[in-house]
Amino acid sequence: MKSVVKTSLFFLFFIALTSSFWSCNNGCTQFQTYTKYTPIIKPLAEVRASFELQEPKTLENPRKIYTYGNYLLIVDEFKGFQILDNSDRTNPVPLKFVQLDGCSDVAVSNGKIYANQGPDIVQLSFANASTIGIEDRIEEVMNTGLRNGDNFTYDYLREEVTEEVECDNFNNGNVDFDNRSTFEQSTTFSGNTGNSTSSGGSSGTGGSMARFSIVAGDLYVVDNSRLTCLDISSGFSQKSQGSVGGGVETIFGTDEHLFLGTTTGMLVYARNEGNTPTYVSSISHARGCD
Repeated sequence: MKSVVKTSLFFLFFIALTSSFWSCNNGCTQFQTYTKYTPIIKPLAEVRASFELQEPKTLENPRKIYTYGNYLLIVDEFKGFQILDNSDRTNPVPLKFVQLDGCSDVAVSNGKIYANQGPDIVQLSFANASTIGIEDRIEEVMNTGLRNGDNFTYDYLREEVTEEVECDNFNNGNVDFDNRSTFEQSTTFSGNTGNSTSSGGSSGTGGSMARFSIVAGDLYVVDNSRLTCLDISSGFSQKSQGSVGGGVETIFGTDEHLFLGTTTGMLVYARNEGNTPTYVSSISHARGCD
């Protein structure tokens, strides 16, 4: 009987202790500072009509960088790209800014600039920095996840916010990506310039986070889940497009193969001399951003 009483008393004491612990943490709050992203939306028709050749300006959110001859092209994410004279490597000189809403990648080949304008890929003339203009367009190439019907999220308003939150909801100050698509998250971490994304011809060199790769007259474009091949050797047309899974962030092309970097590994495709690429193999790794 004594043993039963002792066990019951211990059980009651344990309940009282844990209840006291819970009550002490009830109402616990902490202040959290994070970056809030509010989508800025435009009708897709306005995004497509946004081209303008402007004087150089201070870049708000520089991300991708591309070299072509004595030029540097730096993408100001979702706004366009700046062209610089890089003849003097110690002192690049800004020449022009190309406004192109929704732009996140560029590539150059044989005097033509290729850039995305939201979901479209546009071809721009590039005899020199003062005579740039849109020559052609292929619509709906990139599924960026920023399209919403006839509207397009072409930028984000970035605000540093401090608010009081419950302890259980405190995320240690991590950036709040709740309102950003997978594609948008992946494209923000870029800017390295170590790898070539071209082969043959007079093409340029892009960064390790490039979504464009030019190989032997073909422009390969990847979004989160698709691989598209565009013919840029004579004219401007789409040759193929196919699904490649998910989480694709980068592409690196050689004469024989295309290497697609994903959040969890790398996919290898045979280029097939410009015909529809075919899957060869893959390598898995711990989740990363390149």
